[in-house]
Amino acid sequence: MYQQDIFYECTVERKVPGSVKAMAYISAVLAFLNFLMMLIFPPMLIMALLFAVLSWYNFQHTSLSFDYSYTNGELDIDKVIGGRKRKNVITTKEANIVVLAPTHTDPVRPYIGKSMPVKDCSSHTKGKNYYVMIVKDELTATETKVICEPSIEILNILQRMNPSRVTLSDEDKARARKLS
Repeated sequence: MYQQDIFYECTVERKVPGSVKAMAYISAVLAFLNFLMMLIFPPMLIMALLFAVLSWYNFQHTSLSFDYSYTNGELDIDKVIGGRKRKNVITTKEANIVVLAPTHTDPVRPYIGKSMPVKDCSSHTKGKNYYVMIVKDELTATETKVICEPSIEILNILQRMNPSRVTLSDEDKARARKLS
């Protein structure tokens, strides 16, 4: 018998506030105007460069997404900024997941208000079902709260591997049954 690798991947786009986009466009316009002013008054070069850097920084942060990937018992969540810069948010084995359940449900209640690091990897879209995952670090035994939005495939496989630790919402249970 051959053992197959299990791999699932999904991407969650975060909704960027309009104020961030507006700030990016305003700083771009100010950079352009300062470059025009530099032709008349050369010391404006410093201001033009300052607004150009600010504009570049703001445009980099108008695109933000999270990549979730599950590979053979390991869950990786990466933050992708500007479509190019990738940063690992968390990597954990399924055995280190203490709780994975929808927000504000009974399995998560003991962790509400508890002092622990929080990592938000959700889209911030209204009407979406968010999950809270409590992960225990193997080395330090500290717990981290991760607000996440994994795909139904990843939720399904985690629930099959850890039925006592993973709780699905009723809507996701129905979607998971359709997958099977």
